[in-house]
Amino acid sequence: MSPFLAARDDLHRRREHVLRLIDQAESTAKLQEGLAKRAAAVERHEAQIARLKEELAQLGDAAYDRDRIITKVSRRYGDLLREWRYPKLSQPFIESNLTPFVRGEPYQEASSGARTLLPLAWQLAVFEIAVETGAAHPGFLMIDSPQKNLGHGGGTFDAVIADAVAIDDFYHHLSVWLAARGTKAQLIIADNSPPLLAEGDVVARYSRNEDQPPYGLIADETSTEPEEVTR
Repeated sequence: MSPFLAARDDLHRRREHVLRLIDQAESTAKLQEGLAKRAAAVERHEAQIARLKEELAQLGDAAYDRDRIITKVSRRYGDLLREWRYPKLSQPFIESNLTPFVRGEPYQEASSGARTLLPLAWQLAVFEIAVETGAAHPGFLMIDSPQKNLGHGGGTFDAVIADAVAIDDFYHHLSVWLAARGTKAQLIIADNSPPLLAEGDVVARYSRNEDQPPYGLIADETSTEPEEVTR
């Protein structure tokens, strides 16, 4: 029986060896499959990087241009606030994320009247720079209630801002700037009480009185305060 037992043991050892080789082969195959997937992913990433490099090369100095434009808009924003005699003006600038700041704080932290003037200065700064540089812009801007929170146009009355800022300065700036633009720019302003200097630019008056047409720019508006639109 000894020879048979020895042969059996030898066969068992050979079988175990073959099974180990099979396990190793399967593991190697799985590793190779994983490497192939990773190699394909690397190729895709390299192709994507190549495309992005081409796009970056085509953009050229776009990042620099963006910073330069924001700097110009930020400077104009500050100039407008100074021209309008914004009280205790300091640190007016436009953040890189396009948020207007004043006194080191974002406009959301400002008083009610300031929250009218700061976005207004920001919008005008963007509009004016776009028109002056021939950037992609339709060439017109509509402003609704520029005196809101300043005693006209509803909202909360902000005495500090209203006493310091004269609406005449706002309209004077617009008239001077538009005069130099010709037909390249147009401003449409809905204002409940524009100053006398804008009288010649009023193109429509709305009574908000159903018995006295025209009723209003917005047909379903039900308040009774009259409104005027200047161009």
